[in-house]
Amino acid sequence: MKASLLLGVLIMCCTGACMGQQEINNWFFGYNGGLNFSGGMPVVTPGSLRGWEGCSSISDRNGNLLFYTDGITVWNRNHQVMANGVNLNGDTLCTQSALITIHPGNPSLYYVFTVAKEAEPEGLQYSVVDMTLNGGLGDVVAGQKNIPLVTPVCEKVTAVRHANANDIWVITHQFGNNSFYIYKIDCAGLNATPIVTVAGNIADKITNTIGYLKASPDGTTLAMAGFTSEVELFDFDANTGGISNPRAITGNPNKITGPYGVEFSPDSKLLYVSESYNNNGSGDFYIFQYKVDTSHIVDSRIAIDSGYGNAAGALQLARDGRVYIAYDQQQFLGAITQPNLRSYACAHVREFIHFPAGITSGVGLPAAVAGLQRTLLPADSTVCSGEKIVARISLPATSFLWQDGTTLDSMVMNAPGLYWVEITHNNCKYRDSITVTWRPRPIVNLGKDTSLCTDKFPFIVQSLTPGATYQWQDASTGSAFTITGQGLYWLEANLNACTARDSLNVTSRTVTTFTLGRDTAICENAQVLLQAGQSFTSYHWSTGNQTNQIMVQDSGLYWLEAVNQVGCSWRDSLQVALKALPVFSFGKDSILCEGNNWLLDLAGVGDSYRWQDGSTQSRYQVRRSGLYYAEVKRQGCAWSDTVYASYRLNPVLRLGEDQEICPGQQILLEPKSELPFIWQNGSTQSSFTVTEPGTYSIAVTTECGTFSDELVVRRGICRIAIPNAFTPGKSQNNSFKVLNAAGLRNFSLRIFNRWGSQVFQTTDPTFGWNGCVSGAPQPAGTYVYMVNYLDDDAGKPVFQKGVLTLIR
Repeated sequence: MKASLLLGVLIMCCTGACMGQQEINNWFFGYNGGLNFSGGMPVVTPGSLRGWEGCSSISDRNGNLLFYTDGITVWNRNHQVMANGVNLNGDTLCTQSALITIHPGNPSLYYVFTVAKEAEPEGLQYSVVDMTLNGGLGDVVAGQKNIPLVTPVCEKVTAVRHANANDIWVITHQFGNNSFYIYKIDCAGLNATPIVTVAGNIADKITNTIGYLKASPDGTTLAMAGFTSEVELFDFDANTGGISNPRAITGNPNKITGPYGVEFSPDSKLLYVSESYNNNGSGDFYIFQYKVDTSHIVDSRIAIDSGYGNAAGALQLARDGRVYIAYDQQQFLGAITQPNLRSYACAHVREFIHFPAGITSGVGLPAAVAGLQRTLLPADSTVCSGEKIVARISLPATSFLWQDGTTLDSMVMNAPGLYWVEITHNNCKYRDSITVTWRPRPIVNLGKDTSLCTDKFPFIVQSLTPGATYQWQDASTGSAFTITGQGLYWLEANLNACTARDSLNVTSRTVTTFTLGRDTAICENAQVLLQAGQSFTSYHWSTGNQTNQIMVQDSGLYWLEAVNQVGCSWRDSLQVALKALPVFSFGKDSILCEGNNWLLDLAGVGDSYRWQDGSTQSRYQVRRSGLYYAEVKRQGCAWSDTVYASYRLNPVLRLGEDQEICPGQQILLEPKSELPFIWQNGSTQSSFTVTEPGTYSIAVTTECGTFSDELVVRRGICRIAIPNAFTPGKSQNNSFKVLNAAGLRNFSLRIFNRWGSQVFQTTDPTFGWNGCVSGAPQPAGTYVYMVNYLDDDAGKPVFQKGVLTLIR
């Protein structure tokens, strides 16, 4: 078991915390404006002050209002004019007309510093308020009113807590030169002899007197606005009051006016500046953000707000950590709600707090002491038992006396109790204290470290402390945790903000794990490989196999238990399901006859389709020869089939037109066909010789059926006779001619050999062919004759065609 405690808590002194400044819990400003910051959001509380610019308010340590002022009149907590609280020498038309500070040596006394406007003779003065007078309502002390300090001065006065967390520095700037006057208020009161430091630009114009002077909450930086020039930054030493290292942030030189309000972020790293570019308050205005901790401050400028009219005026950090913005003559205040954040993340809101009728903002907000609540010791603290607080105070020329009599500059607070320190600094003695309280811690015990095989997992560890909350190493929050494998497990228990932790180291003696994967579904015709690594010494599958992998093609629950070299086993399983294939078949290859269509219909078979031509419909119309293919998928499973369609054209058969025949005439029928055919008499010859009238036909039979054609040979009007053979060189029938043709008009006889070449022609009915061409005897064989003449009786031309045989 390993337990640990949070032991080291180092809390340094002199840390700024705006949230603790109860003395600025109440604001009064503008025209009857007021805010109370005791809750999360400020609450509007109307007051009696009516002034355009400078003002200041003060509350007691518990945040109860004491009094407020515009630099001329002081009002008590009842919003009535305080006794002797009139005719102070400030001015409501002065940027920082008034500033109220505490008296470090007397909690009943307060200083009211006032500044005259535009370097008028009254300059910087102060008055003293005693809160023990007038029944606790306070009184401006007679004889301690309007006491001059320095004149003439700019419209600027600010204050910041001394590094000793007790004294206060009050700072102003003289008019006509570049001198700062720094006054110290300690336990003896205000030291009217200032520290004078020369730094920065000379303020020799009345307009340069206008604009705020502010110190950063951590007391390290001053920012001073000159209304017609620029903002200057200075380093400030909260120990000595020294001012050095001036840096200028130039405003816009082409505008009439410029920087007015300045304020630091709570962490003192960012500076906010308001600039207004018209001296009557009706021109352009901007609010800029700058990084203070950079050597190129001007380059870090970002405008987080801008507008025209109702200029942006004072910027003031409140105890809620927001920077509030006064917009002239408006019934609202703006706010920078996250002022520690860079750029637009600072979350500027133009109208953050709205006022009811009768309350209007000017350009001023209440001035306050920067870093007022910085202390030497931290606030009272409740810590967990065993923790310690280390407080260290770094102040030169200081002596310390702690409650235990030690005189070091630090104290280790490692037990509950009251701790205090008495500081002696420049003849002032003051104390600070802290009460440390311990809270009990919860008890956490997860047991001894252990080593297990993973077949012993899971197991549960837990810790029970009534009222405690828990967080395990995986951020779970139960009191028990199920350990499923090796590793370092820890539990942190929290009880009343105190934590305790224990850890448990679980080893699994080099357990080797594997996974078969998630449950899966495969197609009926598919296989899936299940496997584990080869680093095991034995394998046992649910199928009986003893190899590191198996091929699975059936549905079912499959598991594997494998044992590694140290005898530790690991088991995993998965469920395999089968997905049905979208089975279909086109059947055998087919013949598609001319004039027919073939519909390949796969509708409902799957959820997607792809044909050989890329089309995706569920039906396909076959209209021509080719190989047809379809792939069908359903739930990712695919099935395909192919079929070949042979397209058959119907045979074309042409015997010609019906004819007439005369006795002794022959007609040769020679149909052309690429397919074998049969004549009406069963003959399969390629031609047929007609010698008498009748019906003659041919037929062709294919896969698509039987196709035929026929012609009719009728007896013609026969005046002539045509022999069908002759024998040249014989005494009889030695020439071929048409008989009985004498007197025929338009007579023509033509004879063609078997290759279609004309071998004889005559228009004389009495003249015949002797079997020669140009005196050359022609070979024996078959010849075709064609006879044309005009039938006078019928009044129409006659054409006869036939076959003759030349015999030798």
